[in-house]
Amino acid sequence: MTATRPLNQLPAPAAAATDRPSEGPVFLTYHGEPYQLWHDRIVLDWTTRTGCKHQHWGGGPRRPCRFCHHLCWLIDMHSRPVHKVCLEQAITTTLLSRLEKQAA
Repeated sequence: MTATRPLNQLPAPAAAATDRPSEGPVFLTYHGEPYQLWHDRIVLDWTTRTGCKHQHWGGGPRRPCRFCHHLCWLIDMHSRPVHKVCLEQAITTTLLSRLEKQAA
């Protein structure tokens, strides 16, 4: 993923994807793992007790998030500074746009 725009400039995920209660929960696959949408975005589990292989605490000085550019402590799996919620929103937007392109 190469989005570098602030989160408030990223396109919002399609609301229609979660407005279908009769069809059950919506799951998106990211890095081979299924994630259920929660409040219109996936929720990444970065806890070490669930077997997360990457350390997400950046430590040291706070650096600007690669999406919203506000200072943050966390890093992604490639050691780039990021807020967890910014990354979740960007991933969700990307996955939903891929689904929409496949459906078209």
